[in-house]
Amino acid sequence: MQLKKLLVLIVAISLFLPLLDANAQSDVRSGNSWMVFCEKYGTDPVIDQMCVLYTEGVADGLQYGSASINYRDKSSVDPIFCASPSHTRKQHVLIVKRFVEENPEFLNLPAPLLIIKALSRAFPPPCDSYLRIPRSPSH
Repeated sequence: MQLKKLLVLIVAISLFLPLLDANAQSDVRSGNSWMVFCEKYGTDPVIDQMCVLYTEGVADGLQYGSASINYRDKSSVDPIFCASPSHTRKQHVLIVKRFVEENPEFLNLPAPLLIIKALSRAFPPPCDSYLRIPRSPSH
């Protein structure tokens, strides 16, 4: 399952990059490049899908990575943001888009960091227990 998500992220990134305009090509990993592409969200189904895949790939990667570390280390640390199953992918994209519009000073950040910053402000910890990996009885 994680391999499938990684493959989807790689495909999304590979499809995302050629669609950026020439000015964003030199700055492909920044929030500026995310905004150049995702500000068009809602205007074209292909753009929408690529924006969602990239944004969710970053968010899912962080969530799964945190859960994996917690499981491996037998810890119970809150993730950086607390999305629930009721949150939609569209909400995540719109949250990041609004965050960028309200905080343009963060556009120079790497796109993944910008996405995480926006989601962590929208869904701050501590999380409900369903999102946490419980600590093992031995710790």
